[in-house]
Amino acid sequence: MGVLRWFGPEDFRWILDPGQPWVWVPRWADASLRRWGSARLPLGPSSVDVEARFPTVDLQLSTDAFLARFLTAELWLQPVFQMTRRVPDTLWYEKLAPENLYPVLLQNGLHLHAELTYDDELLLAAPERSTLERIWQAAAGR
Repeated sequence: MGVLRWFGPEDFRWILDPGQPWVWVPRWADASLRRWGSARLPLGPSSVDVEARFPTVDLQLSTDAFLARFLTAELWLQPVFQMTRRVPDTLWYEKLAPENLYPVLLQNGLHLHAELTYDDELLLAAPERSTLERIWQAAAGR
């Protein structure tokens, strides 16, 4: 595990490994969705019109798509996982106990975990030391 000073979303361009295919962002919520608004949601056997706010979704997209479209400041306190394979439908981040997080994610292809704090520090964890060494080298050259 390590900590880097965060300069902005563009940092993901050198933090993420282009050789790893997937990025998973559980519990993502865009700032524009953080106000009350009308939505049609599937509640029970049918959909219902409701007023809702703070809707969150799990995003799973290719590393290339993440780097092309998702570089945003709206990542504070949200985990970003780079994965070697797709996250299965049965894996739910919020159902993982903290002590089971890494063992379960490792079984499902974890390559890198990055999480931005409010202190503009990027917390990093990876199962392979070489992953963090690559990031430290890139950070030294920025």
